[in-house]
Amino acid sequence: MCIRDRAYATRGIPDEFRPACWRRICESMHGCRIREDEYSKLLDTHAGEVTRATQDIDRDVDRTFPSNLAFMSTCREELRRVLTAVSYRVPRIGYCQGMNFITGMLLLLLEEEDAYWAMVTIVDLSLIHISEPTRLLSISYAVFCLKKKK
Repeated sequence: MCIRDRAYATRGIPDEFRPACWRRICESMHGCRIREDEYSKLLDTHAGEVTRATQDIDRDVDRTFPSNLAFMSTCREELRRVLTAVSYRVPRIGYCQGMNFITGMLLLLLEEEDAYWAMVTIVDLSLIHISEPTRLLSISYAVFCLKKKK
């Protein structure tokens, strides 16, 4: 390993290259190029629709990083749009509490559309590795173990 490679390994990818790396990782996870217009089309197609997911998103947006200055203005609307688009893209999941913090962190690091694709990748990978029956079984077992210890 050369000295330059060793420096990258210990300090990580330089900040200016991180958004491009996230995009490439998301593309490779989907096995294809990211469809450039999907994000805007989802938002345009469902503009003004009110669903349970959008109601939950509206409630949680203001609770996301309330003391972070970046979220005081533009990030809140970006967060709302990204979460809404993800909920329409993956209706089986829609929106669940906690997605706002993950998406919020992504928005601090990435552009809005790149944050959308990163979130879609995270949700898609979760669906592949964790099925609903498996999740329920895991929760049931954990509750059983906690009750047993008492």
